[in-house]
Amino acid sequence: MSAYNLQIAVYDAVAAAVAPVPVYDNPQQVANPDDNSLFPFVTVGEATLNSWDDDTLTGFDADIVIHVWSRASHRLEAKGLQDTIYAALNRASLTVGSDPVILCDHVQSDTMRDPDGVTIHGVSRYRIVWTP
Repeated sequence: MSAYNLQIAVYDAVAAAVAPVPVYDNPQQVANPDDNSLFPFVTVGEATLNSWDDDTLTGFDADIVIHVWSRASHRLEAKGLQDTIYAALNRASLTVGSDPVILCDHVQSDTMRDPDGVTIHGVSRYRIVWTP
């Protein structure tokens, strides 16, 4: 299975697009989540992979989630990062390992205020299909 290579491909594409904003695999990697100077940041989160093998081909259909975290007093910073990520991933020519991606499409995006009342949290989903 190529979950490892998928994470690397998406992480690399997102990190290149949003630089110098840091990208993590897990928001808990942030040393002190109460330190506003560490915001904004992005995390490449959950991925669900489904195989679609048949008698002649093998392949994967993945749903991957990208999170954006901001402490700006408005949603514009989070939405701007989501737009930048969209431009980097939607219909992108990615490779998973050495395998070309057949499809990389944006599925949906949303922003919300986290329960702490301060953090803006953006969530975007992408569908990625490839055949090894």
